[in-house]
Formats: sequence, C-alpha cells, structure tokens
Amino acid sequence: MNNDFLTIIPEGKHKGMRLYDESKCGGEHVLPVEIYYLFQNAFKNSYKVFFLNCKPNHSIIIPKSDLEFLKTSIKSDDEKIYLQYIFSDNTLNIKDLQYNDILQICNLAVKNNNVGAYFIYPELVDNYYCFHLFLIVKDDFNLEQFLNLKFNIIKINSVIEYNKDTLTIPLMIKMFNLLDLQFKDYIIPHDDMKKTRPYNVLDLQEKKDLEDYYEYYFDFQKKNPNADITNLKNNIRELQKKL
Repeated sequence: MNNDFLTIIPEGKHKGMRLYDESKCGGEHVLPVEIYYLFQNAFKNSYKVFFLNCKPNHSIIIPKSDLEFLKTSIKSDDEKIYLQYIFSDNTLNIKDLQYNDILQICNLAVKNNNVGAYFIYPELVDNYYCFHLFLIVKDDFNLEQFLNLKFNIIKINSVIEYNKDTLTIPLMIKMFNLLDLQFKDYIIPHDDMKKTRPYNVLDLQEKKDLEDYYEYYFDFQKKNPNADITNLKNNIRELQKKL
C-alpha cells in the first residue's frame, strides 16, 4: 500500500496519532484506513469481527431515475436538490423495509448488550438492492440467534470471521472505496435532517419513562437513605439502554 499521505506522530503529547496530508489524499483514502484502525482497536479489546455477505431477499426494482440520483455525488452548492427530488414508491418501500431490518439488529443489540457496532455496506446484486454487514461483537454474541432473524431486504449468504491479521488495510480499501461505491453520499445538512426523518428525543416514550423512574429513584432514596438500591440502579441502566 502507498501510504505517503499518512504519518504516525512519533512523539510528544500526540504520539501515535495519525496525521493525514490533505494535499495528497481525500476522504476515499482516509475512510478505509480509519475503519481498519477501528477494527484493530476492537480486536485489542477482545471483540470479534464478522462479515456477513448477503444477497437480495426481495423482487423490488429501483427505477433507473432513482438509481442515477443515488449514484450521484452532490456538491455543496447544489445540496438542496435532495429536497426537490421525489423518489418512487418502490424506492421508498425498500427504505422502509431496510429500516425494519436495521431495527431488528438494533433491538437484538440492545436486548443482549453484546454488539459493539455494525456497519452496513449497500450494493446492487443482479439489479436488486441489498446490503452486507460488518459486526463487532463480544465473546458471548450468539451468531446462530442472529442468523435466525427474518430480514426483509437481505438473505445471509455466508459469514466470515476476521482477526487482526486477516483484516488488512488493502481489504478495507477494496471494501470501502468511495470512488467505486454504487450509492454515493449525498449530504443532508443538519438543519434539514428533520425534513427527511421527523424526530424529537423529548417526545420519545423511552425518554419519559426514564425521567419518571429517575423521579421515583430520587424520592425513594430520600425516604429510605439506608435501603439497598442495587435493583433500582439496574432498572435505570435498562431504561437507558432502551432510550
């Protein structure tokens, strides 16, 4: 690998940090290298890394006009174009189905508390949309339970477990090549995010449940200063996980 754009700072208070030369590289260079180090850090902390290769599990066709839009890198001066573009019902249907698939992963991660992170890699396979998965998990992660999930968009084809030696920078460059990625990163400014996904954390029931329990917790402590509050703290942690 040619890494003349990257220097590891040898000493001082920033020793060990990665310094990128912007005159020699762009995001397509930085992203795979940073993902590589993220995975290596996971290995150092006794996590496992699985790659789930998937194939489409549906027959919904994304129209050509939508594909052309999704494959286009939108520059900052015309970023408002995403507000004007109207996606087809097929594409919106795929979006909803994918959301439900990802929600299953998230719910399982919260329930078992053994998934450190996951990355989705989108791709067209035989003209149908699907996504592949990288999972960073703890030792007690139940792969069989995960494989039994019923997804809408994907069907898991194969599973590869990587280690610190087999997960390499060249592999990450091949996997996360922004220049070749079929679906580009058209950027939605933070101020407009609510226009694409209405969301207010203050309205979440999980937020209200946690606040109500905090009120009960502090009131109980005040009235019972010598009581064992281990269970109360455990309940708070569970409510925090849900939120």
